[in-house]
Amino acid sequence: MKKLSAICKLGNTTRDMEKEDHPIKTDTNTGNPKYKDVQIDADRLRSYGLIFLLWGWTNSIRILFDYIIKHNYVSIQLRQILEIGGVLIVIICLVYTSYFLWKQKGQPLSYAGLLLRYIWVSLILVMMLINLILNNELNTVNYDLQHPIFMAIIAMSVVLSGAILRNRILISGGVFFAICAFLSSYVDLIDQRVLEGIGWIVAFVLPGHLMYSSGKNQ
Repeated sequence: MKKLSAICKLGNTTRDMEKEDHPIKTDTNTGNPKYKDVQIDADRLRSYGLIFLLWGWTNSIRILFDYIIKHNYVSIQLRQILEIGGVLIVIICLVYTSYFLWKQKGQPLSYAGLLLRYIWVSLILVMMLINLILNNELNTVNYDLQHPIFMAIIAMSVVLSGAILRNRILISGGVFFAICAFLSSYVDLIDQRVLEGIGWIVAFVLPGHLMYSSGKNQ
């Protein structure tokens, strides 16, 4: 019995030491844990869904505007309106995303939220790096080659986001976006943009709408 009691005390001491070596990070202002569990609450899920919706529609509409402009389907005056409109919706999307990130500043951040930030920031950095590498190797910007690669990286980010959020529809959307990236390698840039626009709707708009709706109903 004495040996068993000593072993139990040793185990408790070891756990206490582990807690001291790996303390829970807390917010200095509120004293709450800085990083929560992986689970996403309803408000965060609705916010993430809105972000996916916003970027999905923004890029889909922008691609549609570019397609109309490049095929000269409208007058010069309307082309100018579409060009300005395409720039404005991107600016609005960036402003809202910045506001969303600013609003979360100082709030306890879940592991899922932290991982999502790393994924999408890494996406931007990797795309910039690929652009520099291709430019250095080819001494020019080959958009027909670069565009499918960018689409594949976006697809991977969507799949990872779906895995973190445990959202099968988002994962399926990322797989569909990857298929569009592969198919776009067989066509020219204009048709690649069409495939990309379809990918944004399937991989961003539909899952974003479902996430927003499910978060609203919880």
